Amino acid sequence: MTSVQPIGEVIDTHSHYWPDGMVAQLKAGKLWHGWELTKTSTGKSAVARGARVAPFEFDEYAGDLTLRRAKRLELENISAELLMVPSFLWGYEMPAADAAPMCRDINREMAQASITTAGKAIGLGVVPLQDPKLTATEAEFAVKELGITAFAIGTSVDKKSFDDPTVQASLSVLFETGLPVLIHGVYFDRIAAERLPNYYFGNSFSVPLETSVALMSLIFSGLPDQFPDLRLATSHGGGWIHYGLGRFEMRLAHGHDRGKMQGMPSEYLKRFYYDCLVHDPDTLAYLISKVGIDQILIGTDFPFGGDIIGGSSNWINNMPFLDQIDKQKIFSQNAKRFMGW
Repeated sequence: MTSVQPIGEVIDTHSHYWPDGMVAQLKAGKLWHGWELTKTSTGKSAVARGARVAPFEFDEYAGDLTLRRAKRLELENISAELLMVPSFLWGYEMPAADAAPMCRDINREMAQASITTAGKAIGLGVVPLQDPKLTATEAEFAVKELGITAFAIGTSVDKKSFDDPTVQASLSVLFETGLPVLIHGVYFDRIAAERLPNYYFGNSFSVPLETSVALMSLIFSGLPDQFPDLRLATSHGGGWIHYGLGRFEMRLAHGHDRGKMQGMPSEYLKRFYYDCLVHDPDTLAYLISKVGIDQILIGTDFPFGGDIIGGSSNWINNMPFLDQIDKQKIFSQNAKRFMGW
């Protein structure tokens, strides 16, 4: 068993941030890009846009960046973090003309968060993936005018996978920026959610499944071959796909459709990065055996409830099969390579 050393620099690649403008508008009883503050049947606060309702789990650390930074250092020694908006704010189910200005407002706030925290909280940009032209416009503005240095995307676009021609066109535009891209499960339209109404299965099953389908749809589409230098990271350890990989490659050996990919799925998966939110030491060890220690990142899901109990960085620091060099890679070195720092 390795000795436990003090935790040094930690970069969290999976945390969430409520746009201040959204919070201010909703608390004032106003609309924000069609979203309004409402109540659920149990009396809890929620935000809704038409028939789509999502949690409003706002807390004091979400909007106050100074207080948030202090809390992050206190809880898990998070010295820097990548900020994503809550996943229901991808806006992919919205008309593209409505989603684009929402993305613009989000990107302005994400850029400002990076400035306010002197780069300790890096805001991830968003784009309306349902429209390639608007994606191109927003990506260019975000990078050239706002200084956005990385993007976050959902795992599907209005129920369309990453091999859909329109979605592929948007992804190509985004990948052409050469910036890192982080994939996170969508909130609305999760795959198989209609069959999983109970026991919180819509989260426990559907989110990892969304990530798995996103990765394999992307790989089979051939896009990673067009962008060999693509820096892509996924939340939730990449989902279930690592455990079913043999079945995919068995079917390929039988001559089934391989899409446009030139290699084997296992080769592409070793190129991507994965946060450590798998919640089980044996699963973490297996993930590392499949993709390598250099591809694992810290993720916490702050301020929501997806973090590992006791904190991800503390969990990694106490992992008996990792030596100090491995831990430092997961804590910060791999994230720096992903971000190009």
